[in-house]
Amino acid sequence: MCLLAERLENARPDARDPADSSTEPSSLAEWTDFHEKIDLLPEPEREVFHLLWYEGLNQEQAASLLGVTSRTVKSRWRNAKLSLQQMLSSGPS
Repeated sequence: MCLLAERLENARPDARDPADSSTEPSSLAEWTDFHEKIDLLPEPEREVFHLLWYEGLNQEQAASLLGVTSRTVKSRWRNAKLSLQQMLSSGPS
Protein backbone atom coordinates (compact mmCIF):
# COMPACT_ATOMS: atom_id res chain seq x y z
CA MET A 1 0.00 0.00 0.00
CA CYS A 2 1.38 3.43 -0.88
CA LEU A 3 1.98 6.03 1.82
CA LEU A 4 -1.02 8.13 0.77
CA ALA A 5 -3.36 5.15 1.03
CA GLU A 6 -1.98 4.44 4.51
CA ARG A 7 -2.43 8.09 5.46
CA LEU A 8 -6.06 7.99 4.29
CA GLU A 9 -6.68 4.77 6.19
CA ASN A 10 -5.38 6.32 9.39
CA ALA A 11 -6.98 9.75 8.92
CA ARG A 12 -9.08 10.89 11.82
CA PRO A 13 -12.70 11.37 10.80
CA ASP A 14 -12.69 15.15 11.22
CA ALA A 15 -9.07 16.19 10.89
CA ARG A 16 -6.05 16.16 8.66
CA ASP A 17 -2.38 16.83 9.25
CA PRO A 18 -0.71 17.81 5.96
CA ALA A 19 2.39 18.94 7.86
CA ASP A 20 3.09 15.40 9.05
CA SER A 21 6.27 14.73 7.08
CA SER A 22 6.39 11.09 8.16
CA THR A 23 3.63 10.28 5.68
CA GLU A 24 4.55 12.59 2.80
CA PRO A 25 4.62 10.97 -0.61
CA SER A 26 8.07 9.99 -1.76
CA SER A 27 7.70 11.74 -5.09
CA LEU A 28 5.93 14.46 -6.99
CA ALA A 29 4.38 11.76 -9.18
CA GLU A 30 2.67 10.22 -6.16
CA TRP A 31 1.19 13.60 -5.13
CA THR A 32 0.06 14.22 -8.71
CA ASP A 33 -1.63 10.82 -8.84
CA PHE A 34 -3.30 11.51 -5.47
CA HIS A 35 -4.77 14.84 -6.65
CA GLU A 36 -5.88 13.37 -9.98
CA LYS A 37 -7.74 10.61 -8.16
CA ILE A 38 -9.46 13.12 -5.89
CA ASP A 39 -10.80 14.73 -9.07
CA LEU A 40 -12.40 11.38 -9.99
CA LEU A 41 -14.56 11.29 -6.86
CA PRO A 42 -18.27 12.04 -7.23
CA GLU A 43 -18.93 15.74 -6.63
CA PRO A 44 -20.52 15.42 -3.15
CA GLU A 45 -17.58 13.35 -1.89
CA ARG A 46 -15.06 15.62 -3.62
CA GLU A 47 -16.61 18.68 -1.93
CA VAL A 48 -16.38 17.11 1.51
CA PHE A 49 -12.84 15.87 0.86
CA HIS A 50 -11.78 19.35 -0.22
CA LEU A 51 -13.27 21.02 2.85
CA LEU A 52 -11.85 18.53 5.36
CA TRP A 53 -8.49 17.68 3.78
CA TYR A 54 -7.43 20.87 2.01
CA GLU A 55 -9.31 23.55 3.95
CA GLY A 56 -8.96 21.93 7.38
CA LEU A 57 -12.58 22.34 8.40
CA ASN A 58 -14.10 19.94 10.88
CA GLN A 59 -17.16 17.90 9.95
CA GLU A 60 -19.61 20.20 11.69
CA GLN A 61 -18.23 23.26 9.87
CA ALA A 62 -18.37 21.44 6.53
CA ALA A 63 -21.95 20.35 7.20
CA SER A 64 -22.99 23.90 7.98
CA LEU A 65 -21.28 25.27 4.88
CA LEU A 66 -22.83 22.61 2.61
CA GLY A 67 -26.26 22.80 4.21
CA VAL A 68 -26.32 19.10 5.11
CA THR A 69 -26.21 17.13 8.35
CA SER A 70 -22.94 16.15 9.98
CA ARG A 71 -24.02 12.53 9.46
CA THR A 72 -24.10 13.19 5.69
CA VAL A 73 -20.61 14.69 5.86
CA LYS A 74 -19.34 11.68 7.84
CA SER A 75 -20.77 9.32 5.25
CA ARG A 76 -19.33 11.25 2.31
CA TRP A 77 -15.92 11.52 4.04
CA ARG A 78 -15.88 7.78 4.71
CA ASN A 79 -16.91 6.99 1.14
CA ALA A 80 -14.30 9.37 -0.27
CA LYS A 81 -11.52 7.81 1.80
CA LEU A 82 -12.55 4.27 0.86
CA SER A 83 -12.74 5.16 -2.83
CA LEU A 84 -9.35 6.85 -2.73
CA GLN A 85 -7.78 3.91 -0.91
CA GLN A 86 -9.05 1.58 -3.64
CA MET A 87 -7.88 3.86 -6.43
CA LEU A 88 -4.45 4.44 -4.87
CA SER A 89 -3.88 0.75 -4.21
CA SER A 90 -4.61 0.00 -7.87
CA GLY A 91 -1.62 2.09 -8.94
CA PRO A 92 -1.10 5.27 -10.95
CA SER A 93 -3.89 6.49 -13.19
